[in-house]
Amino acid sequence: MFRTKLSLSQILTRGLAACWTLVASSTTFAAPPHSPGATQPDYAASGFVVPAGYNALPSTYPPGVMQAGAPYGVPPMQPVQHVGFHQPHGMAYSGPACGCEPSLGCDGGCGLGGGGGCFSGRAGCDCEECSGLSDCRFFCPFCGADGCEVCQSLGGGHLLGMLAALAPYTEAGLGPQRWYDFSAEALFLAIDSNAASIPVTSLGPGPAPLIVLESGQAFSDKLDAGIRLSGAMIFGAGGNLEVTYMGVNGLGGSAGVSNANPILYSFISEFGTDPLGGFDDTDRSFSQSVLSESRFHTGEINYRRRWVGPYSRFQGSWLGGIRIVDLDDHLTYSTIGEVDDTGGFDELRFFNGKMKVGNSTTGFQLGGDLWWNLYPGISIGTELKGALLGNASKLHAKVTANSLPDFEGRASDSETAFMTEFSVTALYRFSYSWSFRSSYYLIDLEDVGLAGNALAGLVDDGAGGYTPSLAGFSAKGDAQLEGMSFGLEYIW
Repeated sequence: MFRTKLSLSQILTRGLAACWTLVASSTTFAAPPHSPGATQPDYAASGFVVPAGYNALPSTYPPGVMQAGAPYGVPPMQPVQHVGFHQPHGMAYSGPACGCEPSLGCDGGCGLGGGGGCFSGRAGCDCEECSGLSDCRFFCPFCGADGCEVCQSLGGGHLLGMLAALAPYTEAGLGPQRWYDFSAEALFLAIDSNAASIPVTSLGPGPAPLIVLESGQAFSDKLDAGIRLSGAMIFGAGGNLEVTYMGVNGLGGSAGVSNANPILYSFISEFGTDPLGGFDDTDRSFSQSVLSESRFHTGEINYRRRWVGPYSRFQGSWLGGIRIVDLDDHLTYSTIGEVDDTGGFDELRFFNGKMKVGNSTTGFQLGGDLWWNLYPGISIGTELKGALLGNASKLHAKVTANSLPDFEGRASDSETAFMTEFSVTALYRFSYSWSFRSSYYLIDLEDVGLAGNALAGLVDDGAGGYTPSLAGFSAKGDAQLEGMSFGLEYIW
């Protein structure tokens, strides 16, 4: 017997063939049904492989929605409910035998499509349609006690959820560095000055007359509306440039007296004593009045350097810059007297004396602020600024009267003025970009021209007339502006 010597490749080939024969003889492959019947779908086209024991007859499926992991053939716990159905978690349906009374609106199906409203509070109904609803439905004009989304939103924490939307923005944390890009505020200020309040009108003539009107009665402390705008731009690490404008449309008031008889006399004639009986235009009047008005504007450009304290809870800054302040003060004294029947004229005698003092100041200011972060999104701060200003004060006096030609005169003066500004601000940040801002302001101006002090210059000129005394014009005084603002701050 001859033995043939096999090569290594032949041995490997024969071994693989033997293994394949063994595997093929012991393996059964799954296959789709070969002859689909009328009630059995054909899955061959999609390549779907039917699991062993799968029943394709729909009539044998259990009705309703199956719970995950539930055993086959067990019916669901409850039918599918309508969208918006209100039911406490875990409450089972109790069926028509729940004690509902159809006469009170709960139909025999207890909310399963009957369409009637439930009154569980009265009938003791504990069906799924009634139980768990807020009693606010009894007062709802929309659903008539059915329990709609409007009346149910008042319970279950929905109302608190809406109020939570007003909570401060807290994602920036407790210590974000104080910053804003732009702010706009409605400003309300009142002015108070130490201008002299002189007697201007008396009831009847005499060296000791009854004074019925003073110039100070026209100085009003009423708040007038204006605006405050401010913008900031980063200028180096920890520093920025700020530009701020603050302006008030008008500040002031008025006061006056009248009488049915022409027995009102003016301070210009020393109340009808110089000359005796007074002047035709300013005395023997039916009415006399005083009107005051002030306009305030200020602008500033500052470099501000900020610092942050430990844990960032306290922050602050110092600043230096240029401050411009304009204060225009007006005072008008007016009278209306008897009919002037001399020289063929037939009109009421009148007098109008207007005193206007303008203050244009420019100077350098220093200041700083301090902020306290009370809570994430809520901060309060205070700021103090002081400025040394050069003031160019100008007086413009104008007189129009019935008996005299019109008169205008001007005078000017230059002195140093001082300004101090103090403010307290509260910030409420309600989003990433927006914050509500409210401030209190107190601004003090010293050594500025005031029209109330210039009114005394309307005196008898010694020649039977009356003109403003402009020589040696000096009408300096102090003025304070106080008020508040409400507005928004924006962060880019």
